[in-house]
Amino acid sequence: MRGIRVGGFVDSYSQVVRIKVIPSPADQGCHSVRIRFANGHYPCPGISQNSHVKEAIMLPNELEQQLKHLISQGDLVGVEGIASENSWILELEPWLYQAAEAGKLDLVQFFFENGLDKNQRRADGLRENALSAAAARGHVDVVRFLLEKKALSELDTVDANPLLLAVAASSLECVRLLVEAGVDLHKTYYLSVGYRRNALSYAVQLDDDEIAQYLRSQGAKLPIVPELLVIDLHRREQLSERILGFLETKRTRPLDDYAILREDKVVEFWHVEPSNKLLVNTIFTRGLSLATRVEQVSPIQRELMVHLPFSWDIHDSFFQTPQYRWPLERMRQLAEGILDSSISMPEPLMILPNGNPPSPLGEGTQQNSLLLLTDFYRFGPVVIDENLNVLFCLLISLFEQERQYEKKHGILPLLKAMRPFADFMLTNPRREPYVS
Repeated sequence: MRGIRVGGFVDSYSQVVRIKVIPSPADQGCHSVRIRFANGHYPCPGISQNSHVKEAIMLPNELEQQLKHLISQGDLVGVEGIASENSWILELEPWLYQAAEAGKLDLVQFFFENGLDKNQRRADGLRENALSAAAARGHVDVVRFLLEKKALSELDTVDANPLLLAVAASSLECVRLLVEAGVDLHKTYYLSVGYRRNALSYAVQLDDDEIAQYLRSQGAKLPIVPELLVIDLHRREQLSERILGFLETKRTRPLDDYAILREDKVVEFWHVEPSNKLLVNTIFTRGLSLATRVEQVSPIQRELMVHLPFSWDIHDSFFQTPQYRWPLERMRQLAEGILDSSISMPEPLMILPNGNPPSPLGEGTQQNSLLLLTDFYRFGPVVIDENLNVLFCLLISLFEQERQYEKKHGILPLLKAMRPFADFMLTNPRREPYVS
């Protein structure tokens, strides 16, 4: 039975799916809905892709389940039969990923030869790809094949790193293949305060002496953990609890590559995914107030925070595409300046232009200044102890005409002009200026 295709679209800002699917009477009650984008597949509901829907397809559950069963059984003849009669079905699920996960090399080769992406990810949108799935289960032949085909080694998150997954699977052969292919065995993840993980530390933690010995022979070393991290754990957790409590979510993760690590000062950067309470991506620092309290007389210190649009590409392109990366880079530069005392701790309200004359904050935007707005009401103050209260300072990007408006009328009139706009607390390069 052939899938039924209809049109639809996703609003690029709100991500609300507007789509109408009308099955034929004979097909009632036997379909699952898939929304197909030009660059991926996502189940419905739960769409989180900033792209127009290319088409919606209703796939008969029976055929879908049959193909999944054949893959799990390694039945190449059965899979070839379904694919030859229903070539469209190859586009609807990450079949190559499923074959790699099941360790069926002949099926992985079949799907690859039929045009499926060797870097296919899980259907639920998580970062684990085919190589990660095979490594996590010790499927040596599949790992070797995918590496020969130059499959991507996903290193952005600890849960998708194929080398760490191979260590967890106690597969020395997979570990060897990945290291010989050039996967970074020194990649270290900053999981939480006082705890870091790389391939060697994970092997040691799992008491896998054979893998640990091999990694050491390749030059791997255990990560160094600053004692300050352990000492400040409780204080840092207080900051996270305040934010996550207000946002009513627990979906947060550290942005390991952006942490500022010094001998006596450690500043973390954390990402909070959109929640029902606040439908934006939130990034905040943890530890800036603790690192600067020695130099500052005031008991009130500040952490930094930025809100990015719901559709901002945090997971896929954030660390690779300059147009998505610059807000975090500016935030980190500000934190480093505060640590170095080259930038004074932010006042409750202040504007920082990007140079003199100001230049764009980053690629893809004409905004050239940051408004620093201390949030007294939603997230603070957080009482760390009797000598330290912490407030969060919100970073909002501004256009040149908004900066000139502030110079002419003052910062409070600028805020008054911004408040009617629902997104005025966002850093959003795609918005229009609030003032002319």
